[in-house]
Amino acid sequence: MNAHASVKSHPPAPHRTPAREALRAAIARRDTLAARLATAAETAKRAQQLLDGAQRRLDAFGDVDGAIRAHRADAYKAWAVDGGERPALDVPTHLAERQHACDAARQEAVAAKAARDDLRSEHAAAVEAHDRADAAVHDAAKAVLVEEADRIAAELEEALSLAFALDDELRGLAMLHTQRGGQTWREGRLALSPAASRRLNTPLEYRAQLPGTQNYAGRRLPGWQAFFSALQADADAQR
Repeated sequence: MNAHASVKSHPPAPHRTPAREALRAAIARRDTLAARLATAAETAKRAQQLLDGAQRRLDAFGDVDGAIRAHRADAYKAWAVDGGERPALDVPTHLAERQHACDAARQEAVAAKAARDDLRSEHAAAVEAHDRADAAVHDAAKAVLVEEADRIAAELEEALSLAFALDDELRGLAMLHTQRGGQTWREGRLALSPAASRRLNTPLEYRAQLPGTQNYAGRRLPGWQAFFSALQADADAQR
């Protein structure tokens, strides 16, 4: 066989095989979860930004409780020095307003942290789900490769069967002695072309490794003898 002979390419594999359909479904699920993951990541990021802002606003108030304690301590110090009525625990308006605003900022920070923590958990769950889906795509893709290997192996088996049959046909034809008037010409067998001779002299070594693929060239001989006889009666005879 010519080493440079062109090899016919395999036809494209069917696109609607079970493994490919499973892969399509796995990819679709992974893509859906990837979109959810992106949304979860963005949401968790915004929640962290909200928490950071709330914490900055809370920190801007400083130590309001310390300021109130200092105010009351000063009042009690004055009482201890000057005497008189027991000081009230009331705080000045500016400290009361500052305390109220600080409490509101603290509640905002607490709520923002709770939201951030929940969204972080949702993001972690989305990452895990996406990772599982990505692994499923990986496995589904491997299943397609296995399916492709099965398809190619089946085509190869069919091609080998055809090759073995053609090899038998050629060898059977080479065994043919032409006959005339019931007499066999013993001078030699059918003279083959150089191309056929080269193929004939190049055994299919692969056959020796496969049980059940013995050379059946001898079984082909009667068919070629009959074909040779038929040709002598009909130029359009078919094998």
